[in-house]
Amino acid sequence: IYVSTTTRNNRLGYTLHLMKFLGLTEWQQLQNWYYRKNPEQNFSYFESRITEFIEEELQKKRKLKVASQRSMISHVKSVYELNGVTIFPWRRIFSKIRPPEGKEPDREIIAYSMDQIKILFNNSNPTYKALIAFFMSGPRTGGAYQSITAVDRVKYPEKERFLRIQDLKDPLEDLTSNERRDFLLIMPDYGETPVYEMNIYSEDLNKQGDPDHYTCWSTPEFYYLINLVLAKRQRDGELDLIDRELKNKSFDIKIWRQNCPDSPVFRAEYGKHDVTSPEPLTDGSIQTYLANRRKDYLQPMKKRVKLFNGFRSYVQTILEHKVTPGGVPLTHNEVQWFMGRELPGMGKHYDRWGKIEQLIRWWNVLEWVIIGEMREKFLNRKLDEKDKTIKQKEAEKQQQWAAFSGLTALTKQALQEVRNVQKQVTPEMSVEMFKIFKDIFNTRTNCRSSETFCRKNAQQ
Repeated sequence: IYVSTTTRNNRLGYTLHLMKFLGLTEWQQLQNWYYRKNPEQNFSYFESRITEFIEEELQKKRKLKVASQRSMISHVKSVYELNGVTIFPWRRIFSKIRPPEGKEPDREIIAYSMDQIKILFNNSNPTYKALIAFFMSGPRTGGAYQSITAVDRVKYPEKERFLRIQDLKDPLEDLTSNERRDFLLIMPDYGETPVYEMNIYSEDLNKQGDPDHYTCWSTPEFYYLINLVLAKRQRDGELDLIDRELKNKSFDIKIWRQNCPDSPVFRAEYGKHDVTSPEPLTDGSIQTYLANRRKDYLQPMKKRVKLFNGFRSYVQTILEHKVTPGGVPLTHNEVQWFMGRELPGMGKHYDRWGKIEQLIRWWNVLEWVIIGEMREKFLNRKLDEKDKTIKQKEAEKQQQWAAFSGLTALTKQALQEVRNVQKQVTPEMSVEMFKIFKDIFNTRTNCRSSETFCRKNAQQ
């Protein structure tokens, strides 16, 4: 795996700081300085001394920020793991990192603004436009491409993982006809602006060796852009080894999934000589391209707006504060699901969360995460929905007022009739009417009351 000179020097420099703190003079001593009577004591002593290094050296003496402490310990961790030592409780060690006394905690990473995202998007080529639209779905950065470290190579045999053609899927294809009908009744506009169901980290395995992936929903914008990119690759002859006639046929993702499921969704630049041998767009290439666009079009920028996580931070901010389907904000768990974060006790969490419900909830996010021309379409649709809702509420108010007005008129008429009757009723008649009504409400004498009432009226 390629490691930059800067990274290599940082690892050596930070490890030298630790060696000086521990009183070590030779690199070989890093391998056994923590040895005690048994492995359990080894782990305990190692953890206690590294914790002491964090608290005494990094926090009290050097007063390093949390990010600097974490960076230094991460490089020390890498040195050990690259040399085959993977047994230490690094999670507990990292939990000891705290802001130095008297210093405020590091501020959170700032997200890109939509205006900044638009600038990056509008000044990118089709492949990178599709990539930015992919990031706007909220996946982890490694969902597009990630190099596998030497330590994880035991778990993941391949040197790299990346989004593959087989990871793109029509979310409705597994639904029954009734489920599809119900969904399209709820989402009648879906056919005009479909999305992909994306399987992120599809090659990953958990500790038991089972697949450990998560589902992420694309935006209609990504669906449209990546289809254009793949269609061009098909016309250029990427599928020639399968069937030369395919370059003259219309694009269909099913053909790609059937014939080249492992091909990268985001392909590196190619020419005529390697058109049939697609290689994935690496994180190094992505970083260089976006960094240049950011430098040319967005500088100066705050360092805390990270190159990749700036997109993800934007999506998370939208999910947590802007999206309120039906006037109700998304729950914490829903935000975690959409962001692909692991939740305890979820089991087969992403498969069990209803697909239709997911898509409907995701649809409320789209107006905030679509970037280009399609954004205006969604905003206009949202305005139309608001106008429709306002008109419906106004119509309901008018119906209620009409009903109330009618009731009021009837009430006035009834009161007037009562007043007219009151003027004609003598005290003797009032007594008789009281007796009649008393008998009417007495169920046991109901029949007798009716006879009395009829007789009285007959006499009159």
